Amino acid sequence: MSDDLWTCKDCNRSWDYDVADKKQDPRVKCFRFVCSDCADKYNAQIAGKQAFAPVLEAKAKRSHRVSGTSQMAAQGAALTSVATCLKILGQLNLDDLTPDEIASSCDIVLNTARARISNMKDVGFVTVTGAKRATEAGKESDVISITDAGRSYLAQARRAA
Repeated sequence: MSDDLWTCKDCNRSWDYDVADKKQDPRVKCFRFVCSDCADKYNAQIAGKQAFAPVLEAKAKRSHRVSGTSQMAAQGAALTSVATCLKILGQLNLDDLTPDEIASSCDIVLNTARARISNMKDVGFVTVTGAKRATEAGKESDVISITDAGRSYLAQARRAA
């Protein structure tokens, strides 16, 4: 037994350093170790939130044309695509919106909003209503609506959270 203690930064429990059951924190952008209980808790939360999202993640990962920086950007976007889709679906659950309005109300970049809308169209979570609305640039833009499948997906995500 060593005299060194290791303390989990999340639950503040301490163990002898040599016997502590440490695991890599599974959350995105967390580059540290936590105790196995905390790691298991975070893995369960992640699995609950994303158990129904592999199609969106896979589509976001493929959203590039060539390997290199575009591929790395697409893979990075895939890490947050589920959360972005849920944010968009939450807004569409309140009202039908154009991509510009979605980007503004969700505080995301317009190109990100369009990419996630495209992903969600492909899996049937949103649809184009056929109506058009003027944008700030004075152009006509399609109005997007949430589908029943999108409402179900959003409800599942909220229950899992």
